[in-house]
Amino acid sequence: MSRRGHRSRHVFAFALLAAAVLVPPDTVVRMITRDPAFDGWPAWSPDGKRIVFGSNRGGEFRIWVMNGDGTGAQQLAELPGRSTSPKWSPDGRWISFDRALERSCEILRVPDP
Repeated sequence: MSRRGHRSRHVFAFALLAAAVLVPPDTVVRMITRDPAFDGWPAWSPDGKRIVFGSNRGGEFRIWVMNGDGTGAQQLAELPGRSTSPKWSPDGRWISFDRALERSCEILRVPDP
């Protein structure tokens, strides 16, 4: 209910790491990753066909890309440090992400595979 006593048009779907997502009430929400590791920081490709995300599937946090339905997950690069927060460039040609090393942090960019 809103402050005015009207029903909200959105339903709270889930929260993870202080992020919340609102979806319309009749939307079907389904999990598209089933790996027991942490999968987070998702970002859709500009064409809406793929998702880039961070995961510790191999033990360390790395950047992964998968199809929009959750299939075809592949690791993007094997770099030392903790790689997180990936984002696609507006033209879809590059993926940028944060990498934390022992004493520094940097922003890297790699071509879309």
